[in-house]
Amino acid sequence: MEKSILIYLKIEDFTDIQWRNFRNSIPIIFTFAFSFLFLSNLVKKFTPQNLRYFYFLIGLGYAFYLHNIKVIFLLFILLTNFILTKILNGGRLLTIST
Repeated sequence: MEKSILIYLKIEDFTDIQWRNFRNSIPIIFTFAFSFLFLSNLVKKFTPQNLRYFYFLIGLGYAFYLHNIKVIFLLFILLTNFILTKILNGGRLLTIST
């Protein structure tokens, strides 16, 4: 038990693994967040029509970072659902299949 850095006069348990991992990754999280904001504002300013592609690529990169190769399986499920909705086009089987 040590004194807290964030809250004055509070004692915290720094031996917790989840808290230690989160605390150690705060600089990486802030770096990513500020770089994302900077880049998205640049894209919005110079090519606003490409903003959705930028968001798609950042989101896909973040998903690969979090889930590694399992993202391909998730994208397969998403694509299958999309194709089913296009083929069945509002029919009665659509509610059953999705």
